[in-house]
Amino acid sequence: MIEAYRPPVLVQTGPIPPACFRRLDKYIQSNGLRAWDVFFAMDHNQNKTISYEELIDGLHQINFTLSPTDQAEVLEWMTNADDGVTFKEFTLALKLRASSTSPPRKKRLSNGAKKILTK
Repeated sequence: MIEAYRPPVLVQTGPIPPACFRRLDKYIQSNGLRAWDVFFAMDHNQNKTISYEELIDGLHQINFTLSPTDQAEVLEWMTNADDGVTFKEFTLALKLRASSTSPPRKKRLSNGAKKILTK
């Protein structure tokens, strides 16, 4: 028996990412950017982690505005990350925030599946 595909479950082990990550995810997508490029542009010292200062500076460089409240939430979220935020943590924060508010995506069928189902 073939088992249905189940997407991986996002497991959060730390505090909930700040709400501004929801806006950041939308901003990245609407401007044709990739999370990978945004993250590594922020990582000034190339140590594969970004500090609070690198994150705030990087967001300003891409013209993403943060209110003082947003900055305080980011700082509080990052206090547990002594060594900074890794790319995995950054993308997980984007996905966790986006998934909690995004409408479900419409299931798209491939052309082959459409042909089979329309017969």
